[in-house]
Amino acid sequence: MIKLLHCGDIHLDSPFSLLEREESLSRRDELRRTFLEMLAFAQKEDVRVVLIAGDLFDHGFATADTVNLLCDAFSAMSDTYFVITPGNHDAASAGSAYLSERFPANVTVFTDETLSYVDYDDLALRVWGYGFTAERLEKSPLMGQSLAVEGKTAVLCAHADLGVPLSKYAPLSSADLAASGLCYAALGHVHNPPEPKRFGKTLTAYSGCLVGRSYDECGFGGAVLVGIEDGDVVECKRVSFAHRRYIVDELSVEGAASDDDILSALNLHIASASYGEETALRVLLTGPIDPNYTPNLTAITKPASANLWQLELIDQTLPIWGSDYLERDPSIRGALYRTLLPAMQTGTPEERARAVAALRLGLSALEGKL
Repeated sequence: MIKLLHCGDIHLDSPFSLLEREESLSRRDELRRTFLEMLAFAQKEDVRVVLIAGDLFDHGFATADTVNLLCDAFSAMSDTYFVITPGNHDAASAGSAYLSERFPANVTVFTDETLSYVDYDDLALRVWGYGFTAERLEKSPLMGQSLAVEGKTAVLCAHADLGVPLSKYAPLSSADLAASGLCYAALGHVHNPPEPKRFGKTLTAYSGCLVGRSYDECGFGGAVLVGIEDGDVVECKRVSFAHRRYIVDELSVEGAASDDDILSALNLHIASASYGEETALRVLLTGPIDPNYTPNLTAITKPASANLWQLELIDQTLPIWGSDYLERDPSIRGALYRTLLPAMQTGTPEERARAVAALRLGLSALEGKL
């Protein structure tokens, strides 16, 4: 059996620009360390080919130190082949590490938008690929191609946007995959990967990102370990390498009338999910709550985050719990509530947020709290 490790969307030297300088440097170091841990796993598992399906670097931020680190790591694994297909964030364009650095002999980088291949005769394996040479690649290099070859297993390593015909990032169709004759398509570009899917005989998978960098890259990042025997995929499993993760949850705090009510619900949610110091958690607080209560998110966050890496609360509650009295109130309080209720219940997210803020502000003003 031939073992492949399929990864992508690693974004080494990503600037983490929203963080303070020291934390940004720490996250960049963490990303490099995790990549090296993945390579150590590949060596331990006797992986013969590592497929890197684009966005290995963040173009414009890649440092010579990081490139040298990778070249040393690749050289140290001389019995392993590496295939790199530049993506839209690390295109093989002017200034690219792919054009200015000399990678070891066991590394193949596809630096042209035209589909081509590299053969590994000792494995009876052909790896097809192409590389972005700019931030966009609006055609599919795979379109209409038959990639099967007699006597070899054919796989694809590519940065591509599957099922999005008008994508500017190498649109790829299921029909082209089904007709390609490939055994396995190792794709990059989608950071939160769907389950692998077969099109014709071609098993197709996205690796997802190696390490999540924000709340739009949730879960423990990793790679895909693939086993191929007699020209067919016999093993395809996701392996996690990230030590930390981002999670986005929704939590109903229906009926809450105080910060303590929300804190209790939040602590129970964190404990039941077994979240710990490895988790950055964003919680969307939802549900109807007491109209006379406005959550103090800062006061709630600090005690609730004690055992987490990070905690972020977003208030999407509606101040309508037990509000029948406002519905019937003939005063200006009732008029304000009745006027804003439709927007709070059925408006767009922006309209709901404005209506909720207006109701809370208005009620506070009428009660002399402002």
